[in-house]
Amino acid sequence: MRKMALVIALLFILSAIAPARADVAPPAYPPGFNPAPGSEQTQVRMESESVQLNIREADGGEEMGFADVQALFNMKNLGSTDERMAARFPAAVGNGWFGVTPVQDISVKVNGTPSNTRRISGEDPNGFEKAVDWVEFDVLFPAGQPVKIEVAYTLEASGEMPYIWFQYIFSTGAGWKGTIGSADLIVNLPYQVDELFLLPCIDDATNCTTPGWVKEGETLSWQYRDFEPKPEDNFTISLVAPSVWKQVLRERARVAAAPKDGEAWGRLGKLYKTLLFSPHGRRGFRTWHFQADPGVKELFELSDEAYTKATDLLPQDALWHAGYADLLAYYAVYAGYEGEQTLPLKLKALEQIHLALQLAPDDETVKGIAVDLTWLMEEGIVEVDERFDFPWLTQTPVLTAVQFEPLLDGVTPTLQPLITKTSSPPVAASAAALQTAAAESPEKDLNRRPGTPFCGGALLIPLLLVTGAKLFQMRKDRDSD
Repeated sequence: MRKMALVIALLFILSAIAPARADVAPPAYPPGFNPAPGSEQTQVRMESESVQLNIREADGGEEMGFADVQALFNMKNLGSTDERMAARFPAAVGNGWFGVTPVQDISVKVNGTPSNTRRISGEDPNGFEKAVDWVEFDVLFPAGQPVKIEVAYTLEASGEMPYIWFQYIFSTGAGWKGTIGSADLIVNLPYQVDELFLLPCIDDATNCTTPGWVKEGETLSWQYRDFEPKPEDNFTISLVAPSVWKQVLRERARVAAAPKDGEAWGRLGKLYKTLLFSPHGRRGFRTWHFQADPGVKELFELSDEAYTKATDLLPQDALWHAGYADLLAYYAVYAGYEGEQTLPLKLKALEQIHLALQLAPDDETVKGIAVDLTWLMEEGIVEVDERFDFPWLTQTPVLTAVQFEPLLDGVTPTLQPLITKTSSPPVAASAAALQTAAAESPEKDLNRRPGTPFCGGALLIPLLLVTGAKLFQMRKDRDSD
């Protein structure tokens, strides 16, 4: 597991920080003072607000995506005298990397009339910078009269492909009089809502989708009533990037129209596999949980089905067998950390990579995946003089070999011996091999840690950066199927 640990350490310290966007806020209070009910400087209340995030794919499909935001704020002066003020909201935030992320294309209307805006300096909502740009505009609130403020701008997504997120900060609206009467936040998507592409919140509310949504067609909505917004009330939606989910939809359509298209099935399986694991170097599942996130098992089953179709339809294609082995091995190891008994999946992964090596022994992608498996299942596959031995698949002597049952129905090609300098000719996993492998406790060995493996240490960071970067680049260059 040494190589994987180095990559894990590198990627852990390169985690991204998301920008955030916010409600219109009243004039700034003295630094360090947070307004609370009963101590406001204004008698203007936010009676209601409606915020729409229209998520779209970036032009060309290479960026993570954008959200065109349209926000309507219905305000009312509850006092007996008119109030004229410069209302404001953040126009940029610190991104956590010694830089600032701006809001794009800002426009403001007051009672339907475009309002001139100006840039001022204000506190960073994310707290990374000493000051960032805010947009300020003049507005008159007549006593007892409603005032409508409309704000529009464009957000660029944050995240790590294939998952992105958008945030909206309600808490800056807490400075108005009393509570916010009602708030409706609506997310419009360019396709039907499928909860499979949403990242749920498990035990950490960071960069996951705020719970409590209602879905209808292409829309997700959240409702809040009579609330005094606090930082924990701020909103996040984390989902598969539109460009990636559109690829999923295209491949689904292709296999529906041409169910014998093995390449399309393979591409679909690879896409599902990409969504299954964490973007942090695949060092765990997408939410770091197996049992608590039902989407993990569903994505695995979809990917497993697609790879099974691909390898059945294209039995001589080494890359799809290798890609299938990659799926089975990583899933089995990570699910094993939560107590799942995944030995059959590990054995099947070894069968698939063994077959891929038979079909294309010199293919760099196939060999790269085989090397990865030597780290994931150290006793199940061994590299010897640039060849591979499979102790878990063969026991000597084995007089009666039986084919290992595939996870899903389908034809599994018969394995042929892959001769190495240290092994006798291997065969498909036999009943005896299964018993011996279980007795040797590869499950116990591979599942001995209580959680996803983690390696770090401040004193080792320079070494890990250099070594991990090289290994990460090697894996990226392979771009495994």
